[in-house]
Amino acid sequence: MLVLGIRKARILSDGIRVDWRLPGEEPLLWAADVVAGATTWWLDGQPAGFDILAHRIRLVCLD
Repeated sequence: MLVLGIRKARILSDGIRVDWRLPGEEPLLWAADVVAGATTWWLDGQPAGFDILAHRIRLVCLD
């Protein structure tokens, strides 16, 4: 959902490829899901999960 929202806002180029995988096909997929979920909650005013990961995340703001 995060990728779709960024594409609709025309922040993420259509030239950037995004593949969807099942958890059984990609064992580390959960890590990306955790970061995306924490970031989405942070943007929605619920920072607890993001605050835990903040020291490991490089946030790039595109205005």
